[in-house]
Amino acid sequence: MTNTIRIRLTWPSRHLSPNARLHWAQRHKAVRAARAEAFVLAKQALADHQWQRPRELSRPITFTVSLLPPANGRRRDFDNAIASLKPLLDGLADAMAVNDHLFRPVFRMANAEGRGAVIVDLPIEAAQEAREREVGPDPSTSAPEWLEAS
Repeated sequence: MTNTIRIRLTWPSRHLSPNARLHWAQRHKAVRAARAEAFVLAKQALADHQWQRPRELSRPITFTVSLLPPANGRRRDFDNAIASLKPLLDGLADAMAVNDHLFRPVFRMANAEGRGAVIVDLPIEAAQEAREREVGPDPSTSAPEWLEAS
């Protein structure tokens, strides 16, 4: 079992770029589609790892976002690529049922790959620690109290 939940998303549409000049309705359609895709893929990955949202989460959630731009020869502006990810991160927050103000993503640009992708690596430990703060440690993974006292 790995230490992270890996969520592979498609590269954001060019309509999500801050430099895109298009009608608000076209942009809204692209935002809605990207957010929905991120929600579905994240929800599936979280369910595969039996992740459960803590009752209350107050600590920041740090995770890695790897940007793998499309291999079409175009250079990518790192700032614009990050700004294009807003709907994807919103979909991830929706799937986790948390407020995205707790997100502390660490972005990295990787080598170009095929049609491009965004890979989110969410540490399982962070989710487990948050759950333990709220509901106490999982009795199946901790030592009995009498053993800890000695």
